[in-house]
Amino acid sequence: MDALKPARLVWDEEGQPFCPEFSDYYFSKQGGLEESRHVFLEGNALLKRWANKERFVIGEWGFGTGLNLLAVWELFSTCKAPPKELVFVSFEGFPLTGDDLARAH
Repeated sequence: MDALKPARLVWDEEGQPFCPEFSDYYFSKQGGLEESRHVFLEGNALLKRWANKERFVIGEWGFGTGLNLLAVWELFSTCKAPPKELVFVSFEGFPLTGDDLARAH
């Protein structure tokens, strides 16, 4: 099996990570975490769907900068009645390097 190749990022003049290979920014310039909250948390109705669950599993394709994971963790840790067990599984074909991940946050 071939080793994973890290994403090749370009940082724009505002410090936003951009992937030229896919012509795409990793998150909204207006606020990546807010975008994750709106699209990922609210769009998937996570609070409603995990209510009264013993175990809840989230599967994600495309870890990117990990903002969805951070948003889920924030929601889970502040929720009044979270599931007893939360499993978050994410796959990434082009993972960020440690330096790029740190810079993105």
